[in-house]
Amino acid sequence: MGTIYPGAPEVCDGVDQDCDGVADNGVLLHFYVDADGDGHGDAATLVEACTAPSGHVADHTDCDDDAADISPSATEICNGLDDDCDGLSDDDDTSLDTSTTTVWYSDSDGDGYGDSTLGTASCDAPTSTVTDSTDCDDDEATVFPGAAEVCDGQDNDCDGVGDPMDGSAAACPALDCVDVLASSTTDGAYWIDPAGSGAYEVWCDLTTEGGGWTLAMVMADDGQATWTWDDRLVMSSDTTLVGSVGNLTQDMKSQAHHDILFEDILFVHSPSGTTAEYAAVGDGTQDSGSFIDAVPSPNCDLAMAGNGYPLTGGTFVLGGNLCDTDLYFSVGDHESGVATCANLSATYNHASYGPVWSMGNNNGCPFDDPSGGGIGPQNECGLCSSGTSAAESVSLGFAATLGLNTGKRGSGQNTMRVYVRWV
Repeated sequence: MGTIYPGAPEVCDGVDQDCDGVADNGVLLHFYVDADGDGHGDAATLVEACTAPSGHVADHTDCDDDAADISPSATEICNGLDDDCDGLSDDDDTSLDTSTTTVWYSDSDGDGYGDSTLGTASCDAPTSTVTDSTDCDDDEATVFPGAAEVCDGQDNDCDGVGDPMDGSAAACPALDCVDVLASSTTDGAYWIDPAGSGAYEVWCDLTTEGGGWTLAMVMADDGQATWTWDDRLVMSSDTTLVGSVGNLTQDMKSQAHHDILFEDILFVHSPSGTTAEYAAVGDGTQDSGSFIDAVPSPNCDLAMAGNGYPLTGGTFVLGGNLCDTDLYFSVGDHESGVATCANLSATYNHASYGPVWSMGNNNGCPFDDPSGGGIGPQNECGLCSSGTSAAESVSLGFAATLGLNTGKRGSGQNTMRVYVRWV
């Protein structure tokens, strides 16, 4: 053939055109395996042939021939791989598709919540960043969505409300102990501001008879003649405070006695633990001091009509010299049955002022010798012997006649606590 002779141009056709004994020498093409079918071959799989064998391509720039989405023609995305085979991956590659990045927010306080105003888009998280952007104060680790709200001048849970008015501190007073009950069930001292005139500390009973009780007064057998008839206004209109909030074994009168617009009254005796609840005594328009002050003194209604309030709860059980469980206010001694306000006599020397239980002594019931069942000042009569009105009341309401005052006399071991509640 005229195309085959020594020195003829070698053509890649399986024939030795130049008669040198080797067919296709110098003209064979290079092909590479393209196992993932992405059009780019593996440089390590060279095959020489005149035409591409099946599964081979002329390109040899694939850096991962097992992944069709990795090749020089691929787009670099955030996945930790060198997608476009340029030797760089993710944030190090300037050709990165930024739509695949994540926005990371500064979390300088390390609480796991970031500052929405300080965001950085990248594949990998920069130091001290998180994907969350809901922190309202990135300088305070105690402030983040879902944090416990405490009284510290900050909006701990980022709800836009700020400090809880839960009574935990003077800066966060509750309205009263009913309000405290919404966030606590532990008896103790709390701060309230029922009148909006300034916070003060009170003792809250959050467990007895439904809880929410604010301590108004403590009558204690402590040897101090606080609740005497001469000082009866201390229990009503005189706003002078007595004792201290945390000391429950001495006579005490809280500002709450003059502030809480009450409905219910609770009496708690110590050391017996006996309780007596009277619901709907007030109507929510008066504090307990004003309520007592509004009752006539002396009260000369011999039938005691309208002065009694039936027991509605507690552990108090009728007994001793008590006629019934009714609680009365500002009542006089009607043992003579004929005494009138115009004829005050020594027959009135068993009067009592403030809460008192219906009891009889030497003249039976329905109401006789009320001082034996009272918790406040006794002997309102001006005809009483000198010094009588200065004596401390030790009956403590229903306690004495029921034999509950088992503590040492004059030591403050026998007490009656008076709580109020507006529900």
